Amino acid sequence: MAADRANPYSMESLASFQMEQGYNVVGEDDKHVLHILLGQKATKETELKAYVHALYLQHRVKDASLLDPTIHLEGCEWMKKHFTHFHEALRAHGWLTNRVLLGTGDRRVQWAMDADGDKKSL
Repeated sequence: MAADRANPYSMESLASFQMEQGYNVVGEDDKHVLHILLGQKATKETELKAYVHALYLQHRVKDASLLDPTIHLEGCEWMKKHFTHFHEALRAHGWLTNRVLLGTGDRRVQWAMDADGDKKSL
């Protein structure tokens, strides 16, 4: 387990990064499906961010596995680099980003905490 924490390409490290963002995107390779899990405190911006992240991954995995941690790491890096500018551009052009109608409803997940109070898993 300690080796996974040191490995930036591990699924645990990627899940931890996404949980800090308030969402997690997970894939089912055999069905070619991505699922978005929103945290308890997810806002409409979190919802939009998760959806854009999933769209990036869906586009990126055409020739790869949804379970490939490298693809997910690229998605996290892409989001860190581009989402803020994308979100600001939407708002600058009159989009109401506080009214995201993606039909997510009120279903949310609560991340489990380790002994130090850090998020560790669903």
